[in-house]
Amino acid sequence: MKRLLWIIIVFSLLITVGYQRKENTNNNTVNSKQIAKIVKGKSNYKVGIRGVVKSITLEKDGINLLLEGNLEKDTLYDKASVYVDVDTMIQKDDLKRLFKYSDINTGDTVEVIFEGSVAESYPVKGKAKKVKIISENNKSSKENNI
Repeated sequence: MKRLLWIIIVFSLLITVGYQRKENTNNNTVNSKQIAKIVKGKSNYKVGIRGVVKSITLEKDGINLLLEGNLEKDTLYDKASVYVDVDTMIQKDDLKRLFKYSDINTGDTVEVIFEGSVAESYPVKGKAKKVKIISENNKSSKENNI
């Protein structure tokens, strides 16, 4: 009888711990379905800014983009300072592959979805969750970027 009681208690604890671990994982990470939605452009995230890359500054672990665009129906800001690092999803065209932040050049037109909140200064400052390269500047070169 004691053995059965111990088995029930251990089993109950395992179920409880497993359920809590699953809840925490779902709240803090992006699952494969969410990534697929982002990659296909069907995310629920609002475009922060769509604009031209005016300058690129090399930072310790990434780059900082100064973007200027127009305030449109589907955007939140017309000017932004955007931090981009290795965790930022960078896409271009038909999304056959993902890109690196070093693929972004001065003069490119990009669309940014911010990760979390932004500093409400002018221009706003925030970290990019996703950068989509809409069009590239044909004259762009790495010499112009840094």
